[in-house]
Amino acid sequence: MTKLSEFYIGATPDGIAFNLTESLQGDCIVDATGKILATIQKNEITGINCRNYIGQTIKLNTKSNRAYRDPRLIFQRCKIPCSVFKVTGEPYDEIQGIGWFDEVTIIEEILEKEFDKLFGFKYSEASNPINPLEITPPEIGQIHKDLLYDWAFVRAIGGFKEYVTTGHSIWNAVKNSIKYEKTHRTGIGHWTSEWILAADPVYDVFESLEEKLHIAIGNQFESLPIEATTRITSSLTDACGAYVGSLFPKINKWVCCEKINKPYPFDSAAILWKMGLIPIYDNKYWHLIGAGKVLLSEQIWFPRWL
Repeated sequence: MTKLSEFYIGATPDGIAFNLTESLQGDCIVDATGKILATIQKNEITGINCRNYIGQTIKLNTKSNRAYRDPRLIFQRCKIPCSVFKVTGEPYDEIQGIGWFDEVTIIEEILEKEFDKLFGFKYSEASNPINPLEITPPEIGQIHKDLLYDWAFVRAIGGFKEYVTTGHSIWNAVKNSIKYEKTHRTGIGHWTSEWILAADPVYDVFESLEEKLHIAIGNQFESLPIEATTRITSSLTDACGAYVGSLFPKINKWVCCEKINKPYPFDSAAILWKMGLIPIYDNKYWHLIGAGKVLLSEQIWFPRWL
């Protein structure tokens, strides 16, 4: 007997797979001989609940049903959080690891604790990100000052200090690194990353968190002039980007970071973030924010030739 190919299907946290769409008629459960055992309950709004059919073969009546050889491709249609199922079948058509099926057998649900290994990035944190304002910050010491200095140096040596007017930001560097790391070439001739499809669902999670932080921190600096508050907003976005980048430890090259000799160039801000400290710049002073309060203010200066 020919061994069927293994593919993956992404679904909502409740197990609803939109890429196995129930049609208004004809979808059914079949045995190995193709005999119909049961008809799937019809629902024109949702997809199939995969948890109800583990170990069973689904014969599909629609032609838009797809599964993926690489589990990271599920993010074409899935958001975070999600669930993942392994299926087998023989696709009637396949393009770049995306298979289209008349029928598939749902083998098992992948446990969420295995997602970090399955996807190659820290899904566990992306689905439940650290909010630094919810962490009791440490008493500020030399280690925290050193991390803040390093973060300021990274932004200076990388030319990120001018990004307010040029768009040259650490957040953009992180996004471009995640999306366009040169790992393989697509059929249309562009270099893309293994994580390009995971990028947008991760960003969606963090945009919500970032908005909350902007509101909480902005209250501390509302009396400052507009240029200062713009810098504060942008530096918060960069710190958030540094934390996002730390969730992708397998990325080997980070754009715009040729002068920074570290495996992960933005690690100092990510470490501070996980301690409950957010580095903020107001165009004159660097601050460490913890529990919504300013815990440290330092004026850090670098030569213009950096």
